[in-house]
Amino acid sequence: MLWTLPLLMILLVVGTVQQKYLGLYRAIHLYFDSWIIWAGPIPLPGFYIIMGIFSINLVFRFLFKSPWIWSKVGLHLTHFGAVVLVIGGLFTTITAKEGYLPILEGNTGRYISDYHNRVLVVFENDKEIAVIPFNKMVVGSVLNIGDTTITIQSKCENCTIEKREESDNKNDNQNYAGMAQFMALKNTALDKQNELNMSGITIIHGDQTYIAFEGMPKPLEIEEYQLILGKEQRALPFSVTLKDFKKETYPGSSTARAFSSDVVINDHDTSWPATISMNQPLRYRGYTLYQSSYLLSGGTEQTVLSVVENKGRIFPYVAILLMGIGLILHIALYLIRTKEKKAP
Repeated sequence: MLWTLPLLMILLVVGTVQQKYLGLYRAIHLYFDSWIIWAGPIPLPGFYIIMGIFSINLVFRFLFKSPWIWSKVGLHLTHFGAVVLVIGGLFTTITAKEGYLPILEGNTGRYISDYHNRVLVVFENDKEIAVIPFNKMVVGSVLNIGDTTITIQSKCENCTIEKREESDNKNDNQNYAGMAQFMALKNTALDKQNELNMSGITIIHGDQTYIAFEGMPKPLEIEEYQLILGKEQRALPFSVTLKDFKKETYPGSSTARAFSSDVVINDHDTSWPATISMNQPLRYRGYTLYQSSYLLSGGTEQTVLSVVENKGRIFPYVAILLMGIGLILHIALYLIRTKEKKAP
C-alpha cells in the first residue's frame, strides 16, 4: 500500500496542474477517468488501477493484519469507513452522470443534455432508430443506418465552419451535397471548456459528400433518414415545469446577484411545487438539480438547471459516520485503559 500513496499524490498534483492547460474536463478524463495513462509509448497505471490496488490493500489490511481484539474496535471501524469512502468514490466516478436542463418560463422540460458526450442520432419518419456515440466513430469506418450505409471521411472534436469556394469543388473531385456544397468543416484547437466545443463529421454516402455538426439549423437528410449530431440526451423519470424565474441584481447594475426558479415537479399523478436557487438545490429520486445559469430568449426568461445523477451519494455520509464513531470509540477506549493503568 505504501507505494500506491506516492503514485496517487503525484497523479493528483499532475492532474490538478494540467487543468490549467487542458481544461477541467480533459484533465479529469485523462488523469482521473482512466485505467492507463500513456507517457509517450510507456503505459502507466491510471487512477482506477491505483485506487483499485489501494482499496484491495486496505481491505486485506483490515481483514488479516489488524488484530481483532476489543481494544482495537475503534480502529477497525475507522479503517472500514475509509474502505467505504474509497469504494464510494470509485463507484461515483464510474456511474455519476451530469447534464443541463434549459426550460422557458411557462414550459415543461424532461430531457437533459449531457455536457460532454456527443452522439449521432438517426431518425426514420421522425422515429429514432439508432444512436451512435461520437467517440466511437472511427475515420474510414462504415456505419449501418437502417437499410443503407455511410462512411466517416473525417471528424473533428472542435470545428470551425469555412465557406467552400467553387474552385474547391473542382479541385478535389468530390460531389458535395446539402450544406457541404457551401461550407466545409475545419479542425481547430479544443476549447478548455469542453461543452463549448462544436463537434462535426464529414460523411460519404454513395458518390456524395455531406457534413453534419452541432447546432445545424435542420437535420441532415440521406434518403429517407434524418441525422442529427449533438449532445447526448437522457430522459428524467419526472418532468419539471418552470412557473416563475426570479432574478435579483446589484443596485445600479444589470449584473445578477442571485437568481432562482419556482418550479413544479410532475411525477406521474403527483405534482408538487419547489424552489431551486443558487444555494438551495433540489434532490429527488437520485437526481440533484442546481440553479446553474439563465438565458433571455426572445424576451422570455429561460432557466438553466444543472442536473447530476449520483447513485453513490450515500457512501460519503456512511463513511464519515463510521470513521467518526470509530475515532470516538478509539479515544474513549484509550482513556479507559489509561485510567485503569493509573488506578492503584
